[in-house]
Amino acid sequence: VMLIDIPGFEKKDINLTLDGNILSIQASKETPDEEKHKMICNQRPNIIDKKIRLPIEVKEGEETVSSAKYDKGVLTVTIPVQKHGKDITIE
Repeated sequence: VMLIDIPGFEKKDINLTLDGNILSIQASKETPDEEKHKMICNQRPNIIDKKIRLPIEVKEGEETVSSAKYDKGVLTVTIPVQKHGKDITIE
């Protein structure tokens, strides 16, 4: 499970793709007409393009994100992972 802060966007503005162990997050939104000619300090970006290298392998045959939720500026992504090895009992 990953939590990613991307405030100021709507769910429809966000696109997720998973390629191997790289999760790509793109988000873009239009600037309202009344703000296009204003100079605003500390404005949130209108475009986000993040690539996150996952430290785990995604399960074979699972090329899509199993679930994603966007609520109050936080994107929650759940990705199935490949488990390697087995438990070792200490005697």
